[in-house]
Amino acid sequence: MPRPKKPTYEYVEKLKCYRKRVKDLDGRYVALYGKTPEELTEKIRSAEASYQEGLDNRANPYVREYAAKWLKLTTSDMKAKNKEIYQGAVNLHIIPVIGDIRLQDVQPDDARRVMVALADKSASLQSKVLNTMRKMFENAIDNGLIAKNPCAKLKSGGYKTKEKTALTPDQTKTLLEAVAGTRAEPFVMLGLYTGMRREEILGLKWDCVFLPKKKTPYIVVKRALRWQNCQPVVDDILKSDAAQRTIPLPAPLAEYLRGIKKPAGHVVGDSPLSQTQFKNLWRVVENRRVGEKTYTIPYSKTHEKSTFIREKGQKSRGGDFYYTIDFPVSPHILRHTYITNLILSGADPKTVQYLAGHANSQITMDIYTHLVDRSPDRLMSEVTKAFEVKSEVKK
Repeated sequence: MPRPKKPTYEYVEKLKCYRKRVKDLDGRYVALYGKTPEELTEKIRSAEASYQEGLDNRANPYVREYAAKWLKLTTSDMKAKNKEIYQGAVNLHIIPVIGDIRLQDVQPDDARRVMVALADKSASLQSKVLNTMRKMFENAIDNGLIAKNPCAKLKSGGYKTKEKTALTPDQTKTLLEAVAGTRAEPFVMLGLYTGMRREEILGLKWDCVFLPKKKTPYIVVKRALRWQNCQPVVDDILKSDAAQRTIPLPAPLAEYLRGIKKPAGHVVGDSPLSQTQFKNLWRVVENRRVGEKTYTIPYSKTHEKSTFIREKGQKSRGGDFYYTIDFPVSPHILRHTYITNLILSGADPKTVQYLAGHANSQITMDIYTHLVDRSPDRLMSEVTKAFEVKSEVKK
């Protein structure tokens, strides 16, 4: 029986080693080198194994690999807010549960495990994650990688988010008095009197604030601030096209802005605020709230904690302010209060939609429909008007 021929390789005299060109996954030829034929043979075997593994990965990648690729392609031209939703759903909820499973091996029960992990989360979050997962697997079907969508029959659940409560006139007054003269005051004033989103307020510069005395003062919303790795990024990418708008300023806000106006820079903070800087700004509000407060005792080796009750009207421990805020308040509640006040004042839905920067009036009414007066007296007057018009007969 003839012996198998030993592999023959090109010998490169200049390098004093053997060479062989092999094809990679992209169809290009790459050179492999070895000091001996045996060493080069082993490298070729390893390269062939890697090549085969690469082919297998392309045909049936891990979910984490496919998700990362899909995410990059899908979100490339998305608005920043939508991109955050998709990235959060994939990176925080899908990959941690099924990321190490091959795409073709994912079963309906695996997809269900993603949703089970969200059992104690809100209906809104569950819906976003399920919608993202469905779209990802649908894309895999379109590319011929899988035959069926493993989450096609899944349904989201979760608890409904509690209805937000706008601040009352008395609460608004208390809040404004609490932050007067602090670094939080510009943010709170803008939120209450313009209804701008947090990222819009933090991205606002003085070149977009117009304060004529004989004409209507107004603000142009055209920038937003977001954080990447805690650092601020300001650009003109808003939540939607509708977010770019012009907002007239009520007298209290116009007067306040005239008093603090600067030639340039940002309205809240001279320069863009980092995520940590904004947390410190909002801490001005949190520090003035009544109720139980727990903190770690400074220089305590065992991280000993102390708890005390902050009574309304009581002076702070530092003695420079009073605890006066006895109601929940968040940055978004400022915007919610502004929109609520517009609706309760009788503003038509289209006006509210424009000033709020909503993409359509249906969004506005879906969120704030509970504010509409549905009492029998109110509804009867509307019904009466309708039938009075229809019963008119021309003579």
